[in-house]
Amino acid sequence: PLSNPAGATIQVLGVYDAKLTEKLAQVLMRLGTQHCFVLHGMDGLDEISLTGPTTIAEGKKGRVASYVVRPEDFGLKPVSPKELLGGSPEDNAKIIQAILRGSRGPQRDIVLMNAAPALVACKKATSLKTGFEEASRILDSGAPFEKLEQLISYTKALAT
Repeated sequence: PLSNPAGATIQVLGVYDAKLTEKLAQVLMRLGTQHCFVLHGMDGLDEISLTGPTTIAEGKKGRVASYVVRPEDFGLKPVSPKELLGGSPEDNAKIIQAILRGSRGPQRDIVLMNAAPALVACKKATSLKTGFEEASRILDSGAPFEKLEQLISYTKALAT
């Protein structure tokens, strides 16, 4: 992400250590990023966590602000890590398809939580909470599942 060959000016980056969030947000800002979120779930996840607090460094307008969010900030209750586990590639594909088809639960919630910073950074939402709500609305529309189906059809056609 730091090499940024696509020249993205909006970035969401997960890191393995909370001590890196602010440093990497500052680096991204110096490299030309206009709005970024650098995330570390305090449970060790390199994303916003549904099991507990997450450290976030948000960079925009040349400044970096650090703060902590919790599942409750999204209107959710914390869950155990077991409720988020995937499995084999086939199992994970089924989980993704279920979420895109409207399945509810912790796996969907963590997807929505992690879509929120991207929606804020690209100005489609004004806060992480409204980004979460917008991501939910988009998912509920069925459009993401339709896009997945189109991608599957396209790649199958290419393979033949």
